[in-house]
Amino acid sequence: MIPSPFRSPLVPIVRTQTWRVTVGLAGLLVLWAAAPVQAQRLFPIQIERGRDRGDDFGPSGGPLLEQLEPVINNGTAGPDRDRADQLLRQGDTHYRKGSYLKAIEAWETALEQYQSVGDDEGVGITLDLIGLTQGDRGDYLAAEQALRRRLSVARLRKDFQGQMYTLNNLGMVLIQGGTQEHLNVAEVAFEEAYAIAKDIDHPDGQGLSLSNLGLVSAGRGDYAQAVKRYEEALLFRQRGDNPAGEINTLNHLGTAYWALGFYDEAIGAYGAALNLAEALENPYAKLRAMAGLAEAHLTVGRLERAMDLMTERLALAQELGDVYQQFLSVQEFFEFYHDRGDLAVARTYLLRLIGYTQLLGEEYKEKLYGEELRKLDILLATEEP
Repeated sequence: MIPSPFRSPLVPIVRTQTWRVTVGLAGLLVLWAAAPVQAQRLFPIQIERGRDRGDDFGPSGGPLLEQLEPVINNGTAGPDRDRADQLLRQGDTHYRKGSYLKAIEAWETALEQYQSVGDDEGVGITLDLIGLTQGDRGDYLAAEQALRRRLSVARLRKDFQGQMYTLNNLGMVLIQGGTQEHLNVAEVAFEEAYAIAKDIDHPDGQGLSLSNLGLVSAGRGDYAQAVKRYEEALLFRQRGDNPAGEINTLNHLGTAYWALGFYDEAIGAYGAALNLAEALENPYAKLRAMAGLAEAHLTVGRLERAMDLMTERLALAQELGDVYQQFLSVQEFFEFYHDRGDLAVARTYLLRLIGYTQLLGEEYKEKLYGEELRKLDILLATEEP
């Protein structure tokens, strides 16, 4: 496994772009590097949306879609609005199958429809979905652009809760840049979100913002401070009505303990997250907790328990029919066997990974894994008698 508390995908998404400079919050500048750029995930994407109460962790989770019922007498109800709602749900279906690009395409069309009928609420929700799914793909520049537009809509509507959640979402995207500039601007966003949450007496928002501030501390390598932030966040999480958010913070806490070398504590935090996810019957929360718990057990040499968790995780992803989660699970097996020198078994998982990249339409990843396969075959050939 990759020896880092914030594991990046083995093959990061790479995009080509010119220099882009975005004016950050409080006048800071965020630089999204020059071409070609590797969008490496320093943190797992665990972004929470407004009003998510744990029934779904996916970026197109139910609570947002439930807000799409036409508002009586607001001038938006009608065929165009119905078509936009339908497109949003089509995108949701694509997302749940792991077809992120198709989901974004459907949502961008829905966005045009909402704009044409003047439905600001629909515009805001759709920008949320686009931005966060771009973040899932690793295209953080596109994610940031969509979420900044979403923030503008929330400010115009004086939607303080929307601002609070969008600032947290934006900060989580910015944090993926990996530089001190990105961390600094993300911190400003989280602090503003926390101030809003405090002003409107929103425990869930306070817990979310504190949890994300913990990620900033972790990104700076100050894991002890991160633990303090997470533990403070848990006090608010437990007061609020968002068990899914509590699971996220527990997972982050486990990661921080792992980085400090407190492996038993890490296993305890990840285990608590898994227990809560099982109680909620939340499959995506279970997937995340299983991944962290498997990593922690591997670190202390409990290979059998780690393999059991990895196997359960893959089976659950297959049961859900989520291609992207299957891809992540198979990637874990490939890394496990590759790191231990069992190249023949690793090769079988690598072939499966290539198949998943084809299903997901990730052509660049397919090329990278194809090159990895070529190198692996050379190594295997040299091992033959």
